[in-house]
Amino acid sequence: ELIAVPDFAFGAMENWGAVVFRENLLLYDPEKTSQAGKERICEVIAHEIVHQWFGNLVSPLEWTYLWLNESFATFFANRILDHCCPDWHVWDQFLYSEISVALVRDALWKTVPIEIPGGDTHVVINAATAPIIYNKGGGILNQMRAYIGEEAFQTGLKRYLGEHAYGCAQSRHLWEAYGAAGDKPVARMMESWVSQPGFPVICVRRNGTELHLSQERFTYLPEGEEGASSRDSTWPVPLAVKTFLRGGGTMQFDILLDKKEALLDVGQDVTALKINAGQTGFYRVHYTSEEMLDSLGDRVADKSLPVADRWGLQEDLFAMARG
Repeated sequence: ELIAVPDFAFGAMENWGAVVFRENLLLYDPEKTSQAGKERICEVIAHEIVHQWFGNLVSPLEWTYLWLNESFATFFANRILDHCCPDWHVWDQFLYSEISVALVRDALWKTVPIEIPGGDTHVVINAATAPIIYNKGGGILNQMRAYIGEEAFQTGLKRYLGEHAYGCAQSRHLWEAYGAAGDKPVARMMESWVSQPGFPVICVRRNGTELHLSQERFTYLPEGEEGASSRDSTWPVPLAVKTFLRGGGTMQFDILLDKKEALLDVGQDVTALKINAGQTGFYRVHYTSEEMLDSLGDRVADKSLPVADRWGLQEDLFAMARG
């Protein structure tokens, strides 16, 4: 049952069999409700229905693992809308309403990891941490899906839900399910992303056919003395490098940057390149030369660079200026 409750403070709650909503997040009037209002209603309903699996069928063992509820509900609610209403361009909106909010919040040096440590974690689950648990968590799941592929992503989830149905789970149970579903280092990658605060900026320098790639933590301001972690933090970062070739073709390189620096040979025919192709990765990109930016600018102008990549390029540039 979906039940509308007047002045329900929390928006909606996924009680199993009796989901309750604030009236304006369930009731729709085709003559009065705006398109944005309609989309919001559909997103909230989808979010609560997803909780019937992530939260109700399999519950987190303790508050530390709340992301196993909320990150999945955020991610799959958007997938459901995209499947049902492709003309709404949900993933473009996901980048703006979910990922951008999370990146801005997580760029503060006083931030929290997705998996909040400590016994009284319920005390700090509030408006300040929601962009991390909900938005960043949803973005990290999308990053993992893009890295391991759709088939392995679904296989791992089915295994996780099947093995822990009507029980409680920790993050390691999800990693174990994915470890059995494929051969990519999901556990090592995801443990780093959910347990560390912040995210990296990928610095790109080109020298002939080689790209020099490096990472450091991105923050708007230098960390103060209270900062427990530093810019020396590293993440296993799935990099999608799309290259534009002389003659009009494209080629994509998919690598895992799991150390501070790496070299990538992209060949001689590359006229331009875009890091984080499709904007599936949760990181910033800093192109260190005007030449690389100018070549991307040409593809922004002729729109050969897709919408998400044009948006991502602008967002990263603004973040660098803001920093």
